[in-house]
Amino acid sequence: MKVCTALDKPNITKPAEHPRAMGHKCEFILNIGLFFDGTGNNWYEDAAGQGHSNVARLWQAYKDNPMEGFFAHYAPGVGTPFKDIGEEGRSVFGAGFGWGGEPRIVWGLLQVLNSMHMFLKSNQELFNDKQIKALCSNTTVPSSFADSSAASLTEAQTILDGLGLRTGLVDNWSTRHAFMSECAGKLTMLHNDPKTSIQLTGINLDVFGFSRGAAQARVFCNWLQQGLLVNGKMFGVPAHIRMLGIFDTVASVGTGSSGHGDWSSSKNLRIPADSVVKNCVHFVALHELRKSFPLESVRVNGALPSHCNEHVYPGTHSDVGGGYQPGEQGKALAVKQETTLIKADHLKLSQLTLNDMLAAALKTVPRYTEDSPWLEFENEKSRDYDTARDLDLPRQFLLPQYTKQAVADYFSAVGVGPSLPLVPLIQSHSLAYLAWRYRVTVRRGFDALDSVKRAHEFDSARVSFYKKGQALLEEQIRLMRSWSPEKTMGYHAKAGEIYEAIQSIRSTDAKEHFFDDWVHDSFAGFLQSLGRAHIVVENECYLRHRGIYMGEDDRVATLHFDPDELNNASEPKAKYA
Repeated sequence: MKVCTALDKPNITKPAEHPRAMGHKCEFILNIGLFFDGTGNNWYEDAAGQGHSNVARLWQAYKDNPMEGFFAHYAPGVGTPFKDIGEEGRSVFGAGFGWGGEPRIVWGLLQVLNSMHMFLKSNQELFNDKQIKALCSNTTVPSSFADSSAASLTEAQTILDGLGLRTGLVDNWSTRHAFMSECAGKLTMLHNDPKTSIQLTGINLDVFGFSRGAAQARVFCNWLQQGLLVNGKMFGVPAHIRMLGIFDTVASVGTGSSGHGDWSSSKNLRIPADSVVKNCVHFVALHELRKSFPLESVRVNGALPSHCNEHVYPGTHSDVGGGYQPGEQGKALAVKQETTLIKADHLKLSQLTLNDMLAAALKTVPRYTEDSPWLEFENEKSRDYDTARDLDLPRQFLLPQYTKQAVADYFSAVGVGPSLPLVPLIQSHSLAYLAWRYRVTVRRGFDALDSVKRAHEFDSARVSFYKKGQALLEEQIRLMRSWSPEKTMGYHAKAGEIYEAIQSIRSTDAKEHFFDDWVHDSFAGFLQSLGRAHIVVENECYLRHRGIYMGEDDRVATLHFDPDELNNASEPKAKYA
């Protein structure tokens, strides 16, 4: 099966519109958007420096007008503050092990309940902020007050007791399932009550996520159908997930080798059937190498579900999902007045995936009508334009033709056949990147790279990590030359074969300029947040292939890597110009 790239357009199905009964009541369609940000990404902290992710930008572009039936809910990424669920500051465990993921999924489910109740009851919440926080926890209420009076209960325990619960909804499937089903029943009765003047004819959900937020988005869809969206209806109203848009899914939850601990089981990560999710679009990074960021493909045992699109894009993890600031590592800079360089948010690779995801989402909805959940900011005469301008959306989504052409030129230069299966395709592109880094290293040309020189001026606070990453690569290459088992212990099992392969790959100016100008070094960027912990977390360093999961707990890339496959694929062979 051909793997689609950034040059291909997703195959999108526009769901049939929900029927309108044209009765005596006011008829509406409810639109609910859920946006799960990536690890370490937080719009509230990142937007000022233009380092907010694609998920955050899409959230900004989604209508949030409860009185008209539009709700937009945003969850900051794990490892960052999210006061709604009781996370007051940054968390090393959230960043390193995905802690806080399940509370965010539960929060998303509760926002669906709240949205329905607020729309039917004139903006009245079903759950207030304190109740949400208590529910998004694993707090336990004492089974008996014999040894604990009501006065000694914590605020969260008191709230849960008042809701008739003995525990929060985290780490307790049976309690969560029963509670969600009970709430769904109450909302169904409220909607069917003759006193309720509003009549819903349909509910559309649009769900987006990046990194571990993409994993949360996928699990959210599965849990939604387990407790709320049953047999095509939610609260007695026809409903579906119109669009699941995800950027470079990574789970890496817990301390197990598969990264599928707790809520992120391989079963929970599978995309629900097309009766639940009408469209799934997944954009995948071709040049991500970190050990702790294995890809969770939407494929199952190599097969792509018919309602799913999976496209590969050049760049590392955040080159696809967004999150880099302009100027970081000397990238995303524009020429002003012929000689002066300035930071340019629109010249990030992630602007391409951002706009492609929005374009896919727009194909699922009625365009240029009041029923669309997306703010219209391309046309200055649209009714949404003033709102969009106030949110700075025209700039946030700016994408020059120059970026599109650079990506097209890259695919032409790298010469990797698109008919390769996903695993050897990604490995081929990774080898091309590593071959460039190898050549830069052996000719001692790192400090002479344009990006490094620019980083000294525009990213002075972080350029040392960029250079530290290069130093680690130089040390790894030095050790690989001697191949001492004692000194190379802990490296990727195929590091030796990778080292041999990259020496024979010929480079071109086109590839070298693309990597230097556009592709970030995610390993070097990780050094800043990990500190010395990188020795344990990322002990395999650069010379490795990304782990890839396809609906199971086995890492496909690790188990099935065969360097000969890259040159002996039946259609067509990988070529290096």
